[in-house]
Amino acid sequence: MKVRVHCVLVFLFVLTRFYTFSQSCDCPPVASCGACVGGLKSLSLRYTGASGVTVRVLDGATQVFMDVLSEGQEFSFTGTNPNDKFTGTTLSIYINGFLHTTIQTACSGGTFVKSVYGLFTVTAGTSLNGGALCCAPGTTDMIPPVITNCPANITQPLVSGCSRSVSWTSPSVSDNCGVASFTSTAFPGSIFTLGTTTVTYTALDIYNNSATCVFTVTVTDNIPPVINGTLDNITLSAGPNCRAVAAWTPPTASDNCSVSSLVSSHNPGQEFDVGSTVVTYTARDGSNNVTNRNFTVTVEDNTAPVITNCPQNITIAAGVDCNVTVNWTPPTASDNCGVTSFTSNRNPGSEFPIGTTAVTYTARDARGNETVCQFNVVVTYNQSPQVISCPENITTTAEVNGEAIVTWDEPTFTIACGTLSVEKSHEPGSSFDVGTTDVIYTASDGLGNSAQCSFTIMVRPGFFEVEIPKLITPNGDGVNDTWEIKNIQRASSNSVTVFDRWGSVIYQATGYNNQSVVWAGQNKNNALVPTGTYFYIVEAITGNEKFRWEGFIEVVQ
Repeated sequence: MKVRVHCVLVFLFVLTRFYTFSQSCDCPPVASCGACVGGLKSLSLRYTGASGVTVRVLDGATQVFMDVLSEGQEFSFTGTNPNDKFTGTTLSIYINGFLHTTIQTACSGGTFVKSVYGLFTVTAGTSLNGGALCCAPGTTDMIPPVITNCPANITQPLVSGCSRSVSWTSPSVSDNCGVASFTSTAFPGSIFTLGTTTVTYTALDIYNNSATCVFTVTVTDNIPPVINGTLDNITLSAGPNCRAVAAWTPPTASDNCSVSSLVSSHNPGQEFDVGSTVVTYTARDGSNNVTNRNFTVTVEDNTAPVITNCPQNITIAAGVDCNVTVNWTPPTASDNCGVTSFTSNRNPGSEFPIGTTAVTYTARDARGNETVCQFNVVVTYNQSPQVISCPENITTTAEVNGEAIVTWDEPTFTIACGTLSVEKSHEPGSSFDVGTTDVIYTASDGLGNSAQCSFTIMVRPGFFEVEIPKLITPNGDGVNDTWEIKNIQRASSNSVTVFDRWGSVIYQATGYNNQSVVWAGQNKNNALVPTGTYFYIVEAITGNEKFRWEGFIEVVQ
């Protein structure tokens, strides 16, 4: 008896979650869908294969759909329990009896509207606790609405009152998928008060993409206040005290919005000095618009006092105490209305210091008229400061760092007059490089006289030596773990290079200081090198001299 075995090749599509990442307008609106929560409950699919096939869907082991479908036909199904999630972990879809594809029922499976499983595309679905399914993130429409003809900022002046109507051409909105709402905080023809108001148009499409149009409406107040009343110029004669009292009716002020202040530089009934005085009324509104009105009060009598016999300038040499007594004949003063004061900042027989001093006589009358007589008293002094014990030139030797600390006794200066001040190029105890340096002291008396003391400091190069250990044991016991090169940190600059026996550089550093920059037996990868013999080159510069040491070092782990 022959047993014939028929082998059938089953082509199983395990094609899951083929997403279309282009943005689309046929996804559910975001307000009507949500994420999958609690497991899939129902699905609607579109068949995209050839017509006339039998499609069968199993929820686990239970059939939940079977029908003959044509190309492009949509179909829907729920689970074994229609009001609950699918009972199986996967949905199995067969075409003409062969397993074509599977869909995970858990929300972690990532099933969305427009997900593609082989020849089937998800067109709708629900989850147990999340309601209708949305499209996959990034596949819904992300293009915001387009607002066109957004108005530019608007500035309008007040015509009357403190508010006005402002109009503009409303913007328009469009969207590739549909506009859900288009709102504004204000509309053409709205009433705007004084100041700046922000107007915002907001467009929202069905996928919550938004766009805004923002502009400002500024209402300005350029209308100045009005000062009401008659303000004519006033001319008066001076009274016995050479002054006069002026009287007038104060004005009032008004404004289209409000008057914030009305002030005057003078008030009615005020006494005025001889001469012309401008009286100013200033009205100001809340927008800082200002209106001024002026008139003049004139009190006649402009005769100033007369000073006679004003002295000429006086030049005289200073005495031994740096001052000098100066005498002159004082002037006299007179005025048609009477001199009320005749003063001087200096009197004959006063002592004057070195330099130029202005002597001023001032005569004033009761009206404030003033006459001044002025001359100069010039006291001369021409003796320079005296220098005592200026240091001799100094020669010394540099330390290992190429510098030398040099000190000296500072020179002494004396003056007879003025205030002594000394400037110096260097302080005693300063550090000097190898070579010759000039040290300069300059003394001045503040009266234009000065003197100098100078000497030189010559620093010769010194000798520099280091101590280089021949062995390090970088085993972490705290003893001889690093390569301490004594005195190397005292050089102005240095470099340290370590080679292996094949001439390869395993360590290189500049500014070696035995602390933060120090070799601890590691290579360029910061790993400890093997026990063995290594070679080094140490270079140092101090002052104008360069030193170099070569040798070997043993590393013992």
